[in-house]
Amino acid sequence: MRYLDLEVDVVRYPDGEVELVDEEELARRVREGLIPEALADRALAEARALAAALDGEQPR
Repeated sequence: MRYLDLEVDVVRYPDGEVELVDEEELARRVREGLIPEALADRALAEARALAAALDGEQPR
């Protein structure tokens, strides 16, 4: 099994706040040549879409 951590994460706190974390870590991995720029762009777009969807949800 092979796994590649794309670094950027979406966090939802108990109070409902949603935050993207480790964007700078993703950028560093791209600069180091460990993650292709196109893959990083896709990961960031997906993370932003997820964060927006979570941020728009009503608390349960």
